[in-house]
Amino acid sequence: MKFKGRNGGMAIAIRNHIMLFRVFVISLLISIIPIMFFICAHNPYFWIFLIIPLMSFVLSFAVLLFIKYDENVFLSLEKKDHVFEIKDNHLSKDGKEIKLVKSIKIYRYKNFLYMETSHSMFIIKDTDFIIGDRESLLKWATVSGIKVKIGY
Repeated sequence: MKFKGRNGGMAIAIRNHIMLFRVFVISLLISIIPIMFFICAHNPYFWIFLIIPLMSFVLSFAVLLFIKYDENVFLSLEKKDHVFEIKDNHLSKDGKEIKLVKSIKIYRYKNFLYMETSHSMFIIKDTDFIIGDRESLLKWATVSGIKVKIGY
């Protein structure tokens, strides 16, 4: 199997979105206890505890606005297109074998895959498969012990 992965501003934006969305969920879970207390006490100021979760939720989507800035500033000197190949159950990037395959995480989205290694992150569009397809990559990943998650 052979496919292309792009390390660009979109990959950085998705990584930031995933991390900030986790902050939103955690802060929302923490704020539920005081909100329940204020609602039971019939206090109209319970919405104050929703400020931090809502700000992190808005921020998690606002990072998607900075894709071109990340592309031009942070990744201006980086190689952005990489060729991945799976041969004999080994994954290699640009002809060099990736040793820490177990640390890879793959997030499934509707039109692309987001792959995060220990050092970088990549977007793999459905049209970027040279040999093989998306489903065969996901099947290989689950058999190899790679975490495959659903993107949000």
